[in-house]
Amino acid sequence: MEVYKIAVILCAIGVPSYSKVYYFCDLARRLKFKYYPQYVQNVSLATCIAGYRGYDTSHKLIHPNGRIYYGIFGLESKNSYCNKGEFMDDYLGRDLECLAAVLSEPRMHYMYERLCAPDLTARGECWENDYFKVDDVWIPLFPDIFDETYGEEHAIVRYLKTKGIDYNVPFGVKEKADNSH
Repeated sequence: MEVYKIAVILCAIGVPSYSKVYYFCDLARRLKFKYYPQYVQNVSLATCIAGYRGYDTSHKLIHPNGRIYYGIFGLESKNSYCNKGEFMDDYLGRDLECLAAVLSEPRMHYMYERLCAPDLTARGECWENDYFKVDDVWIPLFPDIFDETYGEEHAIVRYLKTKGIDYNVPFGVKEKADNSH
């Protein structure tokens, strides 16, 4: 019995972990050079979405209703195509394919576009060297919003309202209306 316990402990310790926490420019570089354009067309948006999960491939959020969101993009394992086990490692190809499916839903696309708008992100650039720009990066100002709201739109609206931000008014629309008078 003691041998069995020791073997279980050693197996648990010896399980390799392939998760990774990225620095945002390292993630942008990886998306641009390894996955663009086959899997990702908008490196800035993908990097921003990952920022809401701490750029962590092993991120896991358990909703009170039992849904679980996995990986660097917070993807829910809904069907056989989006396999949760593949979202917890540092290979991002399947994650990006599933993210594209999520973003094909108009409501989800609006939510991520809105959360990655200039009023909710810091804007920056990532460079490979002094002469070659990798891409623009959008860094979330409120990176904990998904962990606090479980990604539910009505909760995100309330969260942003406490910050004086109207989720339902796209960035720039209010300023244009104010300037037209």
